[in-house]
Amino acid sequence: MMKEQRFNSFFLSLLFSFVGILLPLQAFAQAIKAYGVLSEDGKTFTFRYDEYKTDSVRLFEKGVPKRVQKVIFEASFKDYRPTSTFYLFGDCKDLKEIDGIAYLNTEQVTDMRFMFSGCRSLTSLDLSNFNTKQVTDMSCMFEDCSSLKSLNLSNCNTEQVTNMRGMFASCSSLTTLNLSKFNTEQVTDMSGMFADCSSLKSLNLSNFNTRQVTNMYNMFSHCSSLELLNLSSFNTEKVTDVSFMFSGCSSLTSLNLTNFNTEQVTNMNCMFSACVSLTSLNLSHFNTKQVTDMRGMFALCSSLKSLNLSNFNTEQVTDMNEMFRDCSSLKSLNLSNFNTRQVTNMHEMFSSCSSLKSLNLSNFNTEQVIDMCSMFNECSSLTSLDLSNFNAGQRTSTLGMFWGCSNLRTIFCRNSWETTRNLFDNNLKLKGAAAYIPEKGGGDMANPHTGYFTMPGK
Repeated sequence: MMKEQRFNSFFLSLLFSFVGILLPLQAFAQAIKAYGVLSEDGKTFTFRYDEYKTDSVRLFEKGVPKRVQKVIFEASFKDYRPTSTFYLFGDCKDLKEIDGIAYLNTEQVTDMRFMFSGCRSLTSLDLSNFNTKQVTDMSCMFEDCSSLKSLNLSNCNTEQVTNMRGMFASCSSLTTLNLSKFNTEQVTDMSGMFADCSSLKSLNLSNFNTRQVTNMYNMFSHCSSLELLNLSSFNTEKVTDVSFMFSGCSSLTSLNLTNFNTEQVTNMNCMFSACVSLTSLNLSHFNTKQVTDMRGMFALCSSLKSLNLSNFNTEQVTDMNEMFRDCSSLKSLNLSNFNTRQVTNMHEMFSSCSSLKSLNLSNFNTEQVIDMCSMFNECSSLTSLDLSNFNAGQRTSTLGMFWGCSNLRTIFCRNSWETTRNLFDNNLKLKGAAAYIPEKGGGDMANPHTGYFTMPGK
């Protein structure tokens, strides 16, 4: 009995000793945190990973304070393993320097969304030490780093990444970008990826695999210094949205898209708008059977002299608003294959196509169109216009439809329009059943019997 009591007493003593050792260890382990400390002047933020904290610490998950000019990662931070760096430096507009970023261990990070977004004062970033093998989302990672001139991503592993939306958007000071190590096999979204990279002069994407990509909206828009863009390696068979894809690429003089598969595309809104240096564009191979939106597709392509749309299928298109607006160098345009049965908007469709001399739209069906305002406004070289099957009801907006067509002599149309809006102005050479009278520019003159239209075949 005594032996048993002594054993129990010894066992309890041993247990209490063990607990006495374990509890401080647990307390020590629990005290280790990833945190940052702000300097007294508020300009420097230092990241640490240890048990020592002051009352003014900021946990890593809360990111860097917005007005900081310098960030330091101490050596202790190398032992921390974050899983997300989402918005870590987001909108730190005054941040100019990051020291010790090699101590930021990213081997377990899956989310790098908006990580450096809005760091407008950073001029260089060397991320060659980053382990990005687990990252799946890099959307808007460097968005609006507008002063960034040097970006080293030479060891960036992107094999798991599915989202690169807006990744380099508005990096307006970058002149070069080496993405030769990028693996894009899993990426589905590249929308806005290089948008507003206005200083980029060249971009080699020959290694890009775009087989899974569905969204290329705004991808290169306003890359205004790019003179050449080789996309011969692009696979676009799953892409549904190419709207604004090349919009504002004002230095591009040619663009070869013969490899583009557009079978799944539904949106081509402003795809080439403001490509002011393009002189020709052959899209004869484009499959547009699924496309519903062609708004502004070629708007402001002011140097375009040749445009081949011979295979365009427009049977699903509902919007052609400003489609060819300000294509001021186009002298001819063959749209004989266009099916406009579903179109509701033709607002400014050919406005300011000032070199067009004739336009045959006899195949156009305008039964669903509710807006034809300024459709041919300032087509100052037009001498004849075949609108044989055009019609405009009382609910159709036609204001300014033929305004500024100063050389227009003949409008062929067999229908008497019911519209009452002011269609005609400065059409001094126009003559149909009646000759143009400046005081009479209303819809009552839109007919082939007593107005300015000419019956087809006469």
